Amino acid sequence: MTYPTADDLGLDLPMAVQSVPESSMVMRVGTVANIVEADDITVRISGSPALVRASYLFPLYQPVLGDRVVVQRQDSQWFVLGTMSGPINSALPNPTFEEGTAGSTPSGWSIVPVSAATGPITFTKVTTSLTGSAYQEAISGSYVGSLLYTNNGSSGVSISDVFSSSTPTAEGEAWTFACWIAGGIIANNASAKIEFYVQWLDTGGALLSETNVITAPFISQVIAPAFLRMKTADALAVQAPANAASVRIRINALFSMSPGSAGLGSSVDLDYMIVRRVG
Repeated sequence: MTYPTADDLGLDLPMAVQSVPESSMVMRVGTVANIVEADDITVRISGSPALVRASYLFPLYQPVLGDRVVVQRQDSQWFVLGTMSGPINSALPNPTFEEGTAGSTPSGWSIVPVSAATGPITFTKVTTSLTGSAYQEAISGSYVGSLLYTNNGSSGVSISDVFSSSTPTAEGEAWTFACWIAGGIIANNASAKIEFYVQWLDTGGALLSETNVITAPFISQVIAPAFLRMKTADALAVQAPANAASVRIRINALFSMSPGSAGLGSSVDLDYMIVRRVG
């Protein structure tokens, strides 16, 4: 059996290919340079000075300044396909808690008790596959940093501060922050409030000032995984003050137990801690 050739069919293949109209669709890679919440983002195209305004799938994509994104243009409209995978873009050492010994405070992090009146708060590296940890969902790697509160039988409040390692900065530099709440559980008639601060230190390591960038309250519930980020136009980034030499994160963890429900524990689990210089 013989098969017809292009010549037999009267097709001029090169001409056929050339006659296909050029697609109006263009795809590029870039970084997020500005955000108008629930509207659009400005993307700086890689390898080019070009800036484009692109729509994004709100609320499926939660943009953070400095994100690497893929954008596509259909006719005159740009839109964001999503962020690119790869190493986390964070200046913090051990931002996903993969380093260190499981069951201990993660490498590069420390915890300082402020008040343990109703029981201790610990901050440890734990896997998401431990028995009883069905509510944890790491977004990167196999570990999360777990804030665990163990009530001592009384009602009231316990507070601890968790500190990241510091990273160099200079006056006027702009930084942004975001993190992944990997899950957790708050006991009945209990509550928790986790506050995130960007702290500025001088050359000797003394605190110059700090800015509260996110406050996350929780009440009696199973905590669903969620992405937390700086949202408002006035807080897309914070600037290093005069004499700043380094920047770090302080996490203030407050757990409260109501009367009549003492003896129960609560936890809030963290992952993917982004501290990123954006200007």
